[in-house]
Amino acid sequence: MGRWLLLALGALPLAACELPPVPLPDGPPVLVVDAVLVADQLVQTVLLHESLQNGRARAVLGAHVVVRDSASGDSLVFLEQASAEPCLVEGLPRSLPPQPVGCYVGTRAGFFVQPGRVYRLEVRTADGRRAWGRTRVPGRFTLVSPQPGPACTVRPDSQAALVWTRADSALVYLADAELRGLEPALAPLGIQLPEPIKLLGLSAQDTDTTLVVPRDLGLFQRLEYPQPLWERLARGLPAGAEARVVVAALERNVLNAIRGGAFNPSGPVRASSVGGDAVGVFGAYTRVRLTLYADAPPRRAPACRP
Repeated sequence: MGRWLLLALGALPLAACELPPVPLPDGPPVLVVDAVLVADQLVQTVLLHESLQNGRARAVLGAHVVVRDSASGDSLVFLEQASAEPCLVEGLPRSLPPQPVGCYVGTRAGFFVQPGRVYRLEVRTADGRRAWGRTRVPGRFTLVSPQPGPACTVRPDSQAALVWTRADSALVYLADAELRGLEPALAPLGIQLPEPIKLLGLSAQDTDTTLVVPRDLGLFQRLEYPQPLWERLARGLPAGAEARVVVAALERNVLNAIRGGAFNPSGPVRASSVGGDAVGVFGAYTRVRLTLYADAPPRRAPACRP
């Protein structure tokens, strides 16, 4: 059984720790780059903004942003958007920093970002500042159990063990689960919660490739939800509920931006993976998905099997 740790995430490239804005010392504002590539996703995004100065910050607009494939030399150009909303694409939890940001989107007809490949980031702002970074996308990995994917049905009030292969270049795995359909089971307990309920977990090491749902989720979110919820989930997913799970393999740059709880795009960065006239993160992740339905007999998907 893998060892899983909870990570409270909110505003990182794929999920950065949501901390209060921290101003930098007096001086010129610092360019902050927030760029995380997602393998096998059509839309890629980059956020650009400046560090807080006297309690204020501004979006960085008019920049030239490009990501290049180190092996082929092929490039993806990112175009500035009129608002930040296009940068809130499907993926792991992400919210925008609490100040204006420049949103840049790169889109191709096919998947530009491929597992296992190396990419380089180049940023040139309108006022001449330059930033760059390098990342290796974790290799492709697959779900071994349960089968069949991408959806299957478990018995109500049971736990489901997710097992996957290791991804090359991944240091840890982040699990993001959305639980839906809990209301009938929680109402008799006097619990009313908005749906979906999000539970997150972070593996302790790259060899942790097993996750038990819902047991291994939400270990340190115990204070966020009432105790009866955890007691109910300890029995497994109640009848009619579903768990939409995304497991992401994270490379070093993303992990360094997350751990320590000190990454905040509005202020100092603990471990910047962006060079030049900027700080921030340029990283990547690869992911697999599975939806678990708790039904008896199976109605919405075939029965899960090892």
